[in-house]
Amino acid sequence: MCVLCPWACGVVHLDDQACGGRAGSQVQGLMEVFDRQWCNVFVWTPNGAALYHVPRDTAYWRACFDVLAEFWWAHVVPAKHALAAGKQDAVELCRCAFVRQGQGRSPQYSAPH
Repeated sequence: MCVLCPWACGVVHLDDQACGGRAGSQVQGLMEVFDRQWCNVFVWTPNGAALYHVPRDTAYWRACFDVLAEFWWAHVVPAKHALAAGKQDAVELCRCAFVRQGQGRSPQYSAPH
């Protein structure tokens, strides 16, 4: 079961898209990682709550996989190696262009303690 609180993101009304968007991607990803065929998702807002039965969408995951793999190998792995080598400037270059141009949020990288 997955529990969502879209109210924290400013959503106060339930609708048929309550499990869509970012939450839908998260639910589909979890089902893929844990090899589940379905997931019950409980959604709460101040105006009500609902339980959704969400089936696994293998076509959706196939479409996402190539994009996620490209991001992993182009940004995450090089940043990990640069960070381990103490090359902070190289870490900054590994951020995706969208974030480097100030159009998105990205966590600050720091060396493990």
